[in-house]
Amino acid sequence: MAGDVEAVGEGVTRVKVGDRIAGCFHARWYGGPIKPDYLTDRLGANLDGMLAEYAVLNEEALVHVPSHLSFEEAATLPCAAVTAWVAMTRDRRVTAGDTVLTQGSGGVSVFALQFARILGARVIAMTSTTEKADRLRALGASEVIDYTETPNWDEKVLELTNTRGVDCVVEIGGPQRRPAPASSRIY
Repeated sequence: MAGDVEAVGEGVTRVKVGDRIAGCFHARWYGGPIKPDYLTDRLGANLDGMLAEYAVLNEEALVHVPSHLSFEEAATLPCAAVTAWVAMTRDRRVTAGDTVLTQGSGGVSVFALQFARILGARVIAMTSTTEKADRLRALGASEVIDYTETPNWDEKVLELTNTRGVDCVVEIGGPQRRPAPASSRIY
């Protein structure tokens, strides 16, 4: 969600009428390990989502949107971009010379591809159509594997990395989302 502030309640100090804002999924989680009490007010989970012309939100659930971003661009940042950034930096920061495998061509994967490239990593992307593959290459993927044509995509990854494997996998859909590789190799 992104838009303009139309009205504010009494005591609101972080935003004013006319501000360009985007909503955050975890309004009270500012960093560090997520705690259970941070999960009590999640947009699109236990609170209504943002498919609405107007929404009433706590000021803690809002961030300012830079003027150079469209609302469509800004709306992708609190979910897809943050998820991709955490994947690139949380447990082991992706650095120059690393190889990252992204799965799919949705928002998280596209942001991960771009963040990985900014961090100096090589990206091997997986997708299912020529059109999506062309788009991923245009965004900086070094190689693209069509997993519908290459069901043993894990073997192709090993081939592309001289059997080394990858340093980071951005797996976006869980075990039922993408076909499991025919072999049981773990990289």
